[in-house]
Amino acid sequence: MPLKIIIVGAGLGGLAAAISIKTEKPDHDVHVLESAPELAEVGAGLQVTPNATRLLTRWKVSHRLEKLSSSPKSFTIHRYNDGSILGRRENYGEEMLAKYKSPFWDMHRADLQIALFERAKELGVNFRLGALVTALDLETPSVTLVCGDRIEGDLVVAADGTCLASRCRRTFLGKPSPPLPTGDLAYRVILRVEDIKDNSLRTFFGTPRVALWVGPDCHAICYPLKGNSLLNLVLLVPDNLPQGVTRETGDLQEMRAVFRDWDPRLQTLLSMVPQVDKWKLMHLGEMEKWHNEQATIAFLGDACHPMLPYLAQGAGSALEDGAALGVLLSTADCREDLPKALKLYEQLRKTRSTTLQERSIIQRRINHLANGLEQEQRDEILLQQLEEPQPGYPFYWLDPTQQSFVYGYDVYAEVCNLSLQPVSMGRHAREEDMAPGIHSREDFDRYLVAFNNNDTPVYTSFYADDAEMALGPVVLCGLDSIKDFFNTGRRVIAEHIAPEIVIMNDHAMAVTATITFTAKIDFTEPFLDIGPPVLKGGGYNTFFTIFYELNEHKQFKNIYAGRVKPSKTFGPGTY
Repeated sequence: MPLKIIIVGAGLGGLAAAISIKTEKPDHDVHVLESAPELAEVGAGLQVTPNATRLLTRWKVSHRLEKLSSSPKSFTIHRYNDGSILGRRENYGEEMLAKYKSPFWDMHRADLQIALFERAKELGVNFRLGALVTALDLETPSVTLVCGDRIEGDLVVAADGTCLASRCRRTFLGKPSPPLPTGDLAYRVILRVEDIKDNSLRTFFGTPRVALWVGPDCHAICYPLKGNSLLNLVLLVPDNLPQGVTRETGDLQEMRAVFRDWDPRLQTLLSMVPQVDKWKLMHLGEMEKWHNEQATIAFLGDACHPMLPYLAQGAGSALEDGAALGVLLSTADCREDLPKALKLYEQLRKTRSTTLQERSIIQRRINHLANGLEQEQRDEILLQQLEEPQPGYPFYWLDPTQQSFVYGYDVYAEVCNLSLQPVSMGRHAREEDMAPGIHSREDFDRYLVAFNNNDTPVYTSFYADDAEMALGPVVLCGLDSIKDFFNTGRRVIAEHIAPEIVIMNDHAMAVTATITFTAKIDFTEPFLDIGPPVLKGGGYNTFFTIFYELNEHKQFKNIYAGRVKPSKTFGPGTY
């Protein structure tokens, strides 16, 4: 029996959900309500990475965008003041295509939105523009428009943008959830390549490239759009907008003054800018729940997990949300099926979005390091790995581990928990397929996020009931013993595992990792065999090799962990 699904918002996530639903279950009746009277060419550039472009191919949208997008020939990272090369990868676009079987594209947001809109209409999605939702009834469910029309359905999908504007979010939570300033603002600029007269710049941008400049408290990133005819330039600088003001016309002299000591090429670009707006970057934590118990509403994209721009994954994450929701709603033939589908959707997407949010915040800090020891150490790593970046490389675009986590992700394969090949059209995901287990590196990353966040119900679900763990002199037998050990220990010390090398097969895993222990109280005695007593806030950077044996259900059966280097103590002091 077909369901009537109301999607609030025709942004990238809402359109992705509409396309995915109609692709996977053509009988479902999908209605998209958009408050804008038309889909105008607004916004700026996007990096649409392989995890997202593979969805565009699946949805038969790629051919509409090939000539409107650019694939970078090179990716370069520059020291802010003299423009010297800190990192580089030539033939970057070709490498991404070969490695992940899907392209890395830079494109204008409007081009992507229009292409998705046209495809959704072809699939039979119903659109109503100029339809501002003013009220939401979660019992029916139904929405009421500003004109007074009331529209009922089986499910409302809240895709109505950021926490700043999401009426669905406010209604669902029963209270406002005001976002917090990040301390940054963004200048966004688009320039025509034909207007560049400076010879050094024409040479620099003669072939498509992503160029990233990093400096104290600021960074700048530039890449081509619309078949290399435009340049998209984004500048992230300290926020000086008044409280309560999120956008205003920028002062060109003020903008140029911020970058007066930066690479002359960047200064030349800024001298060409005729006018600019500046936007306060706001942030809000992820919603605790993405759907209600009655299964009458589900959230996606910025409405439930607003993304900061430092990983350039806001668009990709919204497309992934829409794709996953569409596949899981294909399993629902009546309202009674919705609770299971939405539970699986939240289970699948929440951990990844949390990880991307966390990594984005980390990348911001790395981009904006002040001149000093930490910056020098960062740059030394970059120059040592100039020809071949290694796991742990400071910038995720070139770090093989982080890059693989983001770009290698296939949400369709993840939904069905099968292989890295896309599932056949309309295949139903089963709840048993989603049971916790280490079937892929993505599963291990989900486990680590839960472990590092001390989310006991989630991370312990990856252990067998009869699991055994040997941690140096400590041996734990059984799941209850493992839970008790970590629950007790984490009252006094925090633990964070950062894997460096991960090797896995069907039966086992070997991991080398840095494990950071941070004291929550003053330690008057040595901590296990790790290190000497430390004060609250101090701790230990330790280096471990960990072996995990898996049972037939891909759960951890036996774990052996041993230190491979002496620990390094850090913090406010030791006894």
